[in-house]
Amino acid sequence: MNRTKTNTPGFTIVELLIVIVVIGVLAAVTVVAFNGIQQRANNTKTQQAVAAYAKAMILYAQDNGVYPLPTNLVCLGDEYTEAEKCDGSADLTRAAALKVVLEEYLPGTPPRPAIADVGGRRGALYHAQSYILFTQEGVTQCPSIGGTTRTLGDTAVTGGMWCRASLPAL
Repeated sequence: MNRTKTNTPGFTIVELLIVIVVIGVLAAVTVVAFNGIQQRANNTKTQQAVAAYAKAMILYAQDNGVYPLPTNLVCLGDEYTEAEKCDGSADLTRAAALKVVLEEYLPGTPPRPAIADVGGRRGALYHAQSYILFTQEGVTQCPSIGGTTRTLGDTAVTGGMWCRASLPAL
């Protein structure tokens, strides 16, 4: 008896297409989940930096009777560049001066907010004598920062929120 083998081992084109589609779906779910984790990490990093700066400013004010640097719009942190600063009208030389003034209240390396662009602003900035404005990616509500209040309001923008943490009145 002579038997001819008609079935060859291997996968059919349909089986291969199903595997490719399943891998594509898993990859898409992983990318979406990773983006959410990255945003939350950036938001937490910024919140912690703002809380540290707010605490340092409050301690400075308790010691000196006034908040530091009576000038407007100072970037918080030292990773900004002229091309990517916290706000278009902020002066980076003031940021360096603020770092020196707060050095004894911020031991070690100064905290760094995440500087992802959220509606045209990055990270955090200090509006002298009144509040800290900071960015939060992909959220619809701003967090509370210890030692501050949210009396000035928050602003929804493309990609997230600009949050305001008001410093206590002296």
